[in-house]
Amino acid sequence: MVVACVYTGWIPPEIAAQLPENHNAQSWAAEIERGKIVRLRAGPPEKVAAELVAAKP
Repeated sequence: MVVACVYTGWIPPEIAAQLPENHNAQSWAAEIERGKIVRLRAGPPEKVAAELVAAKP
Protein backbone atom coordinates (compact mmCIF):
# COMPACT_ATOMS: atom_id res chain seq x y z
CA MET A 1 0.00 0.00 0.00
CA VAL A 2 1.14 3.51 -0.81
CA VAL A 3 -0.59 6.56 0.57
CA ALA A 4 -0.03 9.77 -1.37
CA CYS A 5 -0.83 13.09 0.23
CA VAL A 6 -1.29 16.24 -1.76
CA TYR A 7 -1.90 19.83 -0.77
CA THR A 8 -1.35 21.69 -4.02
CA GLY A 9 1.14 21.53 -6.81
CA TRP A 10 2.53 18.69 -8.88
CA ILE A 11 0.62 15.44 -9.12
CA PRO A 12 2.11 12.59 -11.17
CA PRO A 13 0.22 12.46 -14.50
CA GLU A 14 -0.69 8.78 -14.08
CA ILE A 15 -2.36 9.59 -10.74
CA ALA A 16 -3.98 12.84 -11.94
CA ALA A 17 -5.58 10.90 -14.81
CA GLN A 18 -7.40 8.72 -12.28
CA LEU A 19 -8.97 11.55 -10.28
CA PRO A 20 -12.70 12.08 -10.76
CA GLU A 21 -13.63 14.93 -13.11
CA ASN A 22 -15.23 16.90 -10.29
CA HIS A 23 -12.29 16.43 -7.92
CA ASN A 24 -11.24 19.89 -6.80
CA ALA A 25 -10.03 19.30 -3.24
CA GLN A 26 -7.09 21.45 -2.24
CA SER A 27 -5.82 18.78 0.14
CA TRP A 28 -6.40 15.06 -0.01
CA ALA A 29 -4.87 11.63 0.37
CA ALA A 30 -5.21 8.52 -1.74
CA GLU A 31 -4.48 4.87 -1.18
CA ILE A 32 -2.70 3.53 -4.24
CA GLU A 33 -2.21 -0.15 -5.02
CA ARG A 34 -0.28 -1.29 -8.08
CA GLY A 35 -0.43 2.22 -9.53
CA LYS A 36 -4.21 2.55 -9.17
CA ILE A 37 -6.12 4.76 -6.75
CA VAL A 38 -8.28 2.46 -4.65
CA ARG A 39 -9.48 5.01 -2.08
CA LEU A 40 -9.55 8.78 -2.21
CA ARG A 41 -10.39 11.10 0.66
CA ALA A 42 -10.49 14.88 0.76
CA GLY A 43 -9.21 16.62 3.87
CA PRO A 44 -6.01 17.46 5.68
CA PRO A 45 -3.48 14.77 4.69
CA GLU A 46 -2.19 14.47 8.25
CA LYS A 47 -5.64 13.27 9.31
CA VAL A 48 -6.84 11.49 6.18
CA ALA A 49 -3.63 9.49 5.61
CA ALA A 50 -3.77 8.20 9.18
CA GLU A 51 -7.41 7.16 8.66
CA LEU A 52 -6.56 5.33 5.43
CA VAL A 53 -3.75 3.39 7.06
CA ALA A 54 -5.77 2.63 10.22
CA ALA A 55 -8.63 1.20 8.13
CA LYS A 56 -6.40 -1.59 6.81
CA PRO A 57 -6.73 -4.96 8.60
